[in-house]
Amino acid sequence: MNELLEYVWHDTVLLKIEIDRSDPGENDTFRILVEWSDWEPRPECPYATIEFKDCHWLNMDMNFGVVCVETFDQIELEPDHPEIQKIAKLFRVEDLTCVAFKTNSTGSTIRIIAESVTIMPHTTLNGVA
Repeated sequence: MNELLEYVWHDTVLLKIEIDRSDPGENDTFRILVEWSDWEPRPECPYATIEFKDCHWLNMDMNFGVVCVETFDQIELEPDHPEIQKIAKLFRVEDLTCVAFKTNSTGSTIRIIAESVTIMPHTTLNGVA
C-alpha cells in the first residue's frame, strides 16, 4: 500500500466509486477513478483507476448534497486501525493496512482494508468512466 504515498493526493478529483462483488469471497474489489491534481509528484497520465483487490473491510462515511467537485485532502495509511486485528484473525491473513481517503469538499472519509492495491493509469476517460 506504500505506493499510494508516492503521489500527492491533495486536490485530486474523485470521479467514480465502484464495488465489484460479482464473485463474492473470491473477487471482492473496490475501485476509485481519479483525475490527478497538478501537485507534484503525480503520475504522468492525468487519470487513474485505483484498484483494491481481496478487500476485507470498507467503511464509507460520506456526505452528499454539496454542489461541487469532490477532491481529496489527503490519504493516510492506518496500520494500527482496530479492524485490522479482527480481520487478520477471522480470515487468517497478515500484512494488512487500512487506507483512509479524506476529502476536501464534503469532509467525507473512505477507509478500506484490502490485501493489495494497483494504480492503473489512463491518458483519457474514453472507455473508462
